[in-house]
Amino acid sequence: MNKWKTQYNKDWENETLFPEFSKWVKNISNKPNCDRCKFCPGSVIDLSNMAIQAIKSHSKSKKHEKASTLFTSNTPITFFQRKLTEVESETKNLDSSNSSNSLHSSNSSNSSSNSSNSSGQSVSFQSVIDSNSMRNARKAEVLWAIKVIVGHHSYRSCGDLSELFVKMFPDSNTAREFSMGRTKLSYVICHGLAPYYQNKLAKYLTPISGIQPSFVVLFDEAYNSVSNTKQLDVHVSYFDKKEKIVCRSYYDSQFLGHATAQDQLSSFKNIFKNVDYATHLIQVSMDGPNVNWAFLDLLQENIKTANPEAPTLLQLGSCGLHVIHGAYKIGQESTDWKLAKILRAFYSIFKKSPARRSDYLQINELHESHEGKDTNYLFPLKYCGHRWLENGKVMSRLMEKLQLVRKYIYFFKKLPKNDERFTVVKEACHHPVFKAILQFSLCIANDLEPFLKLFQSERPLAFFLYEKVKQMMIALMNRFVKPDVLASANSAYKILKLDLKNESNLLSTSSVKIGFGASTELKKLKTVHHTNIRDFQSNARKLLINVIDKMREQSPLAFKLTLYPSALSPTEIVSMSNIKLEKRFSSLMELLIESKWINSVTADKALDQYVKLIKNKDYVAEMKKFDIASDRVDSLYAGLLSEALHYIDLWEVVKKCIILSHGNARVEAGFSINESTLQENMKNASVVAQRIAYEGIISN
Repeated sequence: MNKWKTQYNKDWENETLFPEFSKWVKNISNKPNCDRCKFCPGSVIDLSNMAIQAIKSHSKSKKHEKASTLFTSNTPITFFQRKLTEVESETKNLDSSNSSNSLHSSNSSNSSSNSSNSSGQSVSFQSVIDSNSMRNARKAEVLWAIKVIVGHHSYRSCGDLSELFVKMFPDSNTAREFSMGRTKLSYVICHGLAPYYQNKLAKYLTPISGIQPSFVVLFDEAYNSVSNTKQLDVHVSYFDKKEKIVCRSYYDSQFLGHATAQDQLSSFKNIFKNVDYATHLIQVSMDGPNVNWAFLDLLQENIKTANPEAPTLLQLGSCGLHVIHGAYKIGQESTDWKLAKILRAFYSIFKKSPARRSDYLQINELHESHEGKDTNYLFPLKYCGHRWLENGKVMSRLMEKLQLVRKYIYFFKKLPKNDERFTVVKEACHHPVFKAILQFSLCIANDLEPFLKLFQSERPLAFFLYEKVKQMMIALMNRFVKPDVLASANSAYKILKLDLKNESNLLSTSSVKIGFGASTELKKLKTVHHTNIRDFQSNARKLLINVIDKMREQSPLAFKLTLYPSALSPTEIVSMSNIKLEKRFSSLMELLIESKWINSVTADKALDQYVKLIKNKDYVAEMKKFDIASDRVDSLYAGLLSEALHYIDLWEVVKKCIILSHGNARVEAGFSINESTLQENMKNASVVAQRIAYEGIISN
């Protein structure tokens, strides 16, 4: 078919015959069916069946019109190939000039004819202005792409920006040069900003100047509603030697159908194909499904197969936050209360029902006083099924508004027959110990909440994990375990091994410490409800036993690495004896040697330096000022050790241990960013690119 395509015609270069494009059209020697434009670098015009119309169409394009304007001015093309610094210098000279506009025009004319640069070619002031406008337009386009990423706008939101900005700023050269559409925006983000920020992050994971970095990988999965896949998000934690703090950042994602251990391993290897994770990966942080543990075993096996001398991955167990949430959920489900179903019913009967909400306000005589105002605070809150301990505020609100809901339910002689929710709500309102159940459940949630709040932070907190988990478990066990039995369980090992099925170790159901709120509610009941009270007390103890059993099943306390780094906790250094501290740190050194993360020489030196540290009164005084709720332990140690040559080995050990992850809160928080980023028909590559760029932008 090629012989029927239009071939290039030499007559098109004849200025007399074709003055409109003879100056810029040129043939391509090895492509007789194409030509090229001298003004537009890299352009190839396919003549095909359009013939001369293809050339005319190209001449009307915006790209050609801009290039044609520059070429037909008195500015040679070599000017635009000069270094950016030269143009900026000339622009500054132009800005600093105090000459009049006429003088500028004169100077521009003189410059074209008389003045020349080092290559003997002329430069006009107008061309500097044009080039500066183009450069500013490119900056504006990048800034707009950043705004789209941070604001989670869609690509289509900038479809007509070029025309809009010209109308908004008609006197702006930058606005006229600005060009940004849906496709270009996608290209700028996916092939510009995202690779830039990912390469910047990758530098922290690769050796530089002989320095061997260590890093931690954190991962979790969530459902992607656009692609209908499991989105495996991977984050990294590393020590920033410049800022001297631990940083955590999103790194990449993979999209899975099945998510077996082998699938996860393949995804992991694909993500880190350009990183030597076998040598530098020190820990993998995750939640607790069995498939994740199987993946971890496969990863360790893969590393050892590739390099038998590679270090062994360190383990602190699965994410402590997941363990605590899951334990409380298991505890609630072990009772006869069906509290999850009740909380969900109280909220849902008023959800998206203006009529019921209006009746609720009128029956409780709140309608007139709240006319035109926000009334959401008068209704039950939404129950959270997968984050049980976040339901503390849900239970608290329900206790406040329970009387209002009762009045609303009892007002109607007949309730909807086919709606189980009303039956559930009515039974709960009528149950004699329902308020005691709410009070007790809220009391236990409040016992666990401080741990969750603390360890949801991005600050490095692995040094404090042991003492905080131990304190929390002892506080819960104190409610139902006999004091003398609990006093003898003075170590993490004994807490994990304490037999909670042995009645001789437990308080009687009537002696369980259920909290003042629940006790007060029980005292209000008459003796006819004695059976209900006994059932409540039995269920309360059952809940506590199951919470502790689930915690111990996946507890970080079961791992040595949770205990040993606590020797570096400022609160432990201040409160514990030097003998115990030295023993813990010595055990940490043995573990790191066994795992091949340090050698014995470094370990000996680090131990000597640690002993000096905990005996140094000035350093201990600094640690007494440390506030775990707000201060950063990485900044504390950086200030004490990073510049002290006599602590150089201890500092290397601290940097390896301080990046250890205490939980996956950051990965979980990233799921909400994913939801904000997702747009209809968005490709997976765009999702990943926007997340990478978003993390890079906000971190700066």
